Amino acid sequence: MTMNEFIAIAGSIIIPSMGIILLIFYRYKSNQKKLGLTVNYGCGVSEASNTTYLALILTITNKGKIPIFFGGIHAIDENGDLYYPSFSVKGGKKIDAGDYTTGNIPAGHLLNPRVKKFWVIDGTGEKYKLKKSVLNEALVLLRKEQERLAKAGLK
Repeated sequence: MTMNEFIAIAGSIIIPSMGIILLIFYRYKSNQKKLGLTVNYGCGVSEASNTTYLALILTITNKGKIPIFFGGIHAIDENGDLYYPSFSVKGGKKIDAGDYTTGNIPAGHLLNPRVKKFWVIDGTGEKYKLKKSVLNEALVLLRKEQERLAKAGLK
């Protein structure tokens, strides 16, 4: 067997093998869990007193192909301290593939400690961070709405 024949045979084995490995890797990555986070502001309703309050509305979307269990939300304030803002969705909620859940966080829990980082934790402890630009934009909108409501004499 000459060197050219050896290279041709080796190439005909290696190239398809690499393709199979890449296909397995792609299928593995596409089955991974993914959460999408979107925010807006609005009103939350207090169940205890039937009153409304200004809140950040957080929608958590499962963009992956497997169910994910919501674990909770964490935030870091301007002093670098970790804290857990209250959220209307309780930990342990199952979010099926392609499904979503929406909850709210009172504005005071985000504006008073001046949140700098924000993320959601799933049931396995994996973090899904909210982009800093999205968080900052949402906090600016919350602050403006809070000031507008205060000028109107509402809390």
